[in-house]
Amino acid sequence: MIRVVIVDDDPTVRTGLRLLTEREREVAFEVAKGSSNPEIATNLPVSVATVKANITRIFAKLGTDSRVDVANRVRDAGLL
Repeated sequence: MIRVVIVDDDPTVRTGLRLLTEREREVAFEVAKGSSNPEIATNLPVSVATVKANITRIFAKLGTDSRVDVANRVRDAGLL
């Protein structure tokens, strides 16, 4: 029996960030910077409701409910 192990050195794959859309990655980056929802809305220019919806999708895709975990994944991927 031969076992094949695939190692992916891309940190966005390891941290789950590859699952996010471009806009979700932008929101995740803002979260990692410590920006509040209104600040993110201003910086990206979108509504606060859109920011909240993006954060909900980010949490679901990453299997978390913590802004700190999102920030750690962004940092671990070398994006911050």
